[in-house]
Amino acid sequence: MHAGLDHFSETKHLEEYSVDDLVWTRIDYEIPYFDDIIVVSGHTPTQNILGNNRPGYIFKANHHIAIDCGAGKSNGRLAAICLDTGKEYYAR
Repeated sequence: MHAGLDHFSETKHLEEYSVDDLVWTRIDYEIPYFDDIIVVSGHTPTQNILGNNRPGYIFKANHHIAIDCGAGKSNGRLAAICLDTGKEYYAR
């Protein structure tokens, strides 16, 4: 998804979220939304995630992977991740 899960509920299926729910909301990286799904998102640069000890790099915690590494910022970079292997790739 691009951003988050607005109107999140543990009983709501992923397919039930609208495009707006997925595009405009900021994720709460402190809580895992699903036990069996890893949520991959952008929209929030990793430099802005509280408690992130690697700002500007891919952030992984609580079944979340945040890949917006602030490419437009002076301390940012473009990032990609192979979801099969977990290998991270970066370009400045």
